[in-house]
Amino acid sequence: MLLVVGSRFDAGAASLVRRWRPRCARLLTCEDLSTPGWSWDPQTPDRATMMVQGERLSVRSLRGVVTLLPSVTPAELPHIAEADREYVASEMTAFLLAWLSRLPCRVVNPPAPLCLSGSYLHPEQWLQIADRSGLPVQPMSRRVVSFMALRRAGPGGEPTSSERLGGADELVAVPIVGGRCIIAHSDFTLSPAFTGALERLAATTRAGLLTVTLRQMKDYFEFVSAVPAVDVTQPEIADAMLQALERTA
Repeated sequence: MLLVVGSRFDAGAASLVRRWRPRCARLLTCEDLSTPGWSWDPQTPDRATMMVQGERLSVRSLRGVVTLLPSVTPAELPHIAEADREYVASEMTAFLLAWLSRLPCRVVNPPAPLCLSGSYLHPEQWLQIADRSGLPVQPMSRRVVSFMALRRAGPGGEPTSSERLGGADELVAVPIVGGRCIIAHSDFTLSPAFTGALERLAATTRAGLLTVTLRQMKDYFEFVSAVPAVDVTQPEIADAMLQALERTA
């Protein structure tokens, strides 16, 4: 069985489960976490049981897991008393972090302390790792602006993100799944050396799912940012995720 950990409100997660139905894919939501029947001991994680869509299952039945839920938020818990939602959300997030970290099967995008679906890094950290991976990076600077200075500047006093990036240059997104760039159907091409640097970036951050934003200036590309997520509604990305699961299952 393949397991997708996601939000009950995420249409992408639902579409992924439908696409993987021949592989016995199931969706695990926060509602399942509230269902009696769970058991887990960090000393013997392979003996754990879980509740998925009302059915109690052994984690030994799992062949692979992908997580599309960065964290549990109170909005995910309408079935919990409103006064308790924030506390329950933090407890569920902590449990999922421990549970996903000790599963006996392959987890395509292992959790990190600040994000259940991969490494959550500050922009400066991404730039540093990108530079070490061999990618051209855009210099970054931060400016501390006081509240009074903003008031004096008035509306429009701060540059927009497009102005900071250069405005006229085009931004392109490169998804990386299971350590491999997915750019077969893109309207741009990357050299093998550049693709290798992107894949090193993903490997360094242990990002099984990663979308890298590049700034394109004619035939020159420059790293801008990265997030540990991909558009799972794209067929080629969903197929690459399945291949990553089955390649390492």
